[in-house]
Amino acid sequence: MKKQSLVYLLFAAFTIVNLSSCKISQPEFRRVENYKINRDGANFAIGADLVCYNPNRIKFKIQNLNANIFLNNQKVATLGKETDLKVNGRSEYSLPITISLTGQELMKNTFGNLGNLFKSDGMNLLINGNVKFKACLVLKKEFPFRYEKKLDLNMLK
Repeated sequence: MKKQSLVYLLFAAFTIVNLSSCKISQPEFRRVENYKINRDGANFAIGADLVCYNPNRIKFKIQNLNANIFLNNQKVATLGKETDLKVNGRSEYSLPITISLTGQELMKNTFGNLGNLFKSDGMNLLINGNVKFKACLVLKKEFPFRYEKKLDLNMLK
């Protein structure tokens, strides 16, 4: 009986030490690549891959991504994605995102801003949101992120 209790006690101590050492640092945003635009009648799907870097030694799993997308401080889309993406430690990973817009939304929100691309000041893109992670079986974290970029006509070449 004492031997079994000792095994349980050692297992509990080992688990507590491992869980307390599981610290997740915020991933680093690197770039956006593989832009895609698909059209289905009057509806559009705009997609891209967000490339990030995991600076942590430990692997984690991305569970949820929520973001609002703004052009010139005007909200054009909301992104909500539940995923189960496993990310290795100290490595880059790619998170595919897709935004679906109806033709009416696209006309109202986006085409009004496209004229700014032809002006010298261009257009401001802002993606603001949060991402939820899970690591070490029970540790859950949520990190905010913010990506800003000035878009202009030269970028379309």
